[in-house]
Amino acid sequence: MQYPEHLAHFASLFKKRDIAHFMSAPWLVSSFREPVWRYNFGFKNDQNLDWRVHLCDGSLLTDPQHVKLLNSLQCWLIASTENAAGPGFTNSWAAQSASFRRTLTVIDHILQSAEALELVEHGLSALTYDVMCDIIEQIGTSSYVAVSTYDWNNRLTDYCKSLLQTTSPESIDKCLEEYPTLADITPLQLEENELEIPLELISRVRAALYINKMYHSNPNGGLNVNSIRVSALLYKDTLAGKKRLKPLHSILGFIWRRDRFIREFDGVPVTNGNPDRMTRRDLVLYRTAFTFLQKISALDFKLPSKEDLREIATFKVTGTAMGRFKNVPTPIIFKAIKDGIELHFEHGPQLLKSYLNIAKYSLKHMVNITGIPDETTISLLEPSIAELGVQYLGISTRSSGRDPGTELKESKEIYFSKLRGNAGLLELIGVYYGAIQLLVGATMAKRGSELRDLDPTNCLSEDKSWLIARIAKSSRGQKGRRARNARPIDPLAAEMVQTLIDFQKDLIEIGFIDQHLPLFSSPGIIGTSSLTSCDVYLYYKNIDLFCDYFEVERDSLGRRYYIRQHQLRRFFALVFLHCGYGASAGILQWMFGHTDPAHIWNYITEELPGKELRNTLSQALSERIATGGATHYTDVIDLIESKFGTRNVSVMDAEKLAEYFDFLMETDQMTMEPVFLESDTGLRVDILVVVRKQDEMG
Repeated sequence: MQYPEHLAHFASLFKKRDIAHFMSAPWLVSSFREPVWRYNFGFKNDQNLDWRVHLCDGSLLTDPQHVKLLNSLQCWLIASTENAAGPGFTNSWAAQSASFRRTLTVIDHILQSAEALELVEHGLSALTYDVMCDIIEQIGTSSYVAVSTYDWNNRLTDYCKSLLQTTSPESIDKCLEEYPTLADITPLQLEENELEIPLELISRVRAALYINKMYHSNPNGGLNVNSIRVSALLYKDTLAGKKRLKPLHSILGFIWRRDRFIREFDGVPVTNGNPDRMTRRDLVLYRTAFTFLQKISALDFKLPSKEDLREIATFKVTGTAMGRFKNVPTPIIFKAIKDGIELHFEHGPQLLKSYLNIAKYSLKHMVNITGIPDETTISLLEPSIAELGVQYLGISTRSSGRDPGTELKESKEIYFSKLRGNAGLLELIGVYYGAIQLLVGATMAKRGSELRDLDPTNCLSEDKSWLIARIAKSSRGQKGRRARNARPIDPLAAEMVQTLIDFQKDLIEIGFIDQHLPLFSSPGIIGTSSLTSCDVYLYYKNIDLFCDYFEVERDSLGRRYYIRQHQLRRFFALVFLHCGYGASAGILQWMFGHTDPAHIWNYITEELPGKELRNTLSQALSERIATGGATHYTDVIDLIESKFGTRNVSVMDAEKLAEYFDFLMETDQMTMEPVFLESDTGLRVDILVVVRKQDEMG
């Protein structure tokens, strides 16, 4: 057919495409007919996709009788990477790769439900509208498809219990005797535990995993489950699930070093216990994976009906309410920052200088620092540190002249009394590191992993006005490299960071350590003759020491607020939102280095994802309302009264209000955004709230 010249470029839109059109793609390196595809979306090396998976009847998907089912899945996958606006692959490598991964996830979901769907008999026509809706809703039950699609937490739990049953009890006993740290469970591991494995079995499960070589080195320190190796067993009949990394569970990990650190109190939970659900935006993209089937509807395959495909394209995804991090009341964080700053000015550099003196002595006399008698250790302290009352290298350190294990027999009350009495130098240094981590974390809004990875050789710009960090979620293809960015850093925070940089430099110069370690690598409290490389355990151990040393407030149940970096990221934005109510532009200038509200908000939205921003707005508004301010939010007060039966919001729990506001925003009944107001009296940041009544929601 000939088209008019001015319509010729639309010809491809009207041309009926046969299967040949869907047998090639720019990313498909191998032949379409190969049972194992090689593909590449700009990666360093080609990747493999093995179609030889078993179906519910025991046959292989690549067997001759399933050729049409196989081809329908293959053509669907290729169609999903075409530009949604029309034929062809004009979209970027990144966009094609993301769509490829989502469609593979959906296909894996179908393969795992093949028997219930009767996939062998009906092919993709088994995907009725209701089935597709169910799949979308199931995928949305978690922000991790490893949990929602592959049921990773439950499958891993069952695997661990099974491995425990099939591993010799004698070999497990021997392993635990040889590696006693397998039995250590830290407060952080208890806090993060999501697995239904009895705590009394954790050490034996770890031993069974270790004996069966199911561990590998964890970037955060120590060992943890090799999720790829386990996935190869659990998901062998999936296309992508068997090769994808899965979330690590810290409760199954361990570190080789033995640490006697404990918290003084139970911690306030850092989340509300609700599962973290997939956002509506991401769930819409998974819905789109089904709509790509329309592109191959003219081919001779068993496919969903055209009517069902049209309906699924308009299916309203819910993006159900997400879990949220528990609030740390703003005044608690402000006080913690104040205490940390005062510690820095009064004793910080002298604490590190005292340790440097001890390191020099140990090298000169060729003795481990734990081999130095306590009286000699005290004589090496800087005068101001000795005056604090330091008695030992460390409270839990078996230094020369002390009875091994004595401190382990003492009560928690005695340990923390000695901590606050400044008895141990190593504990005081840990508290100081915690102080710096809190200040930098609160003023930079970086992810915890980004701060733990800071390189002391290049994390500060030459003029000390920029913090330079790797971006945690910025992998370039699969080459293992991450982008870096520079953000303004407050001069005081830069000064504290420089103190740690100089400390490592001095230790290298005297030969105590032989190379730079991540910035927040600190002396271990058990007294090793080196710094302990920073990992998630050490990072939060020092913050927990800080919280116990300065007796950070506790909640009504007596649990202490042990502050976490994701909570500090929210605090970072809260400072901005509070500056129009009970705060000042001076705080903004200290936190951000300038007071242009539009620039600051752009900075915040770059650093915090949408979910955290929404949670932060909820917390800011709830704190304003609960403290008796912002009485002009009359429509919001009406909603509160309809929910809680009172307008006396000043006596309400600010956190419960924040959770309610989250729900209202998630269900589109309310929107919030900051507004920037300038007046003769200076800067004001207010929160604009729009309430939509039910009859306005359609």
